[in-house]
Amino acid sequence: MKKDLKTLVDRILEDNKITKEEAEQLKQALTEEGETEEGYEQIDRILKLFDAGEIEEVEE
Repeated sequence: MKKDLKTLVDRILEDNKITKEEAEQLKQALTEEGETEEGYEQIDRILKLFDAGEIEEVEE
């Protein structure tokens, strides 16, 4: 099922946590939508927070 990239990123940023399932969905969404202007914006949003250590991977 194709996930809207912005919606997925918003959900991850809501609590600054990412599950393995969300990570897989993000990977799929980036593959499908990552080469668009919006895709680049969403990639930038999430990578900045990963780099800052503000997003935590959790088991869920």
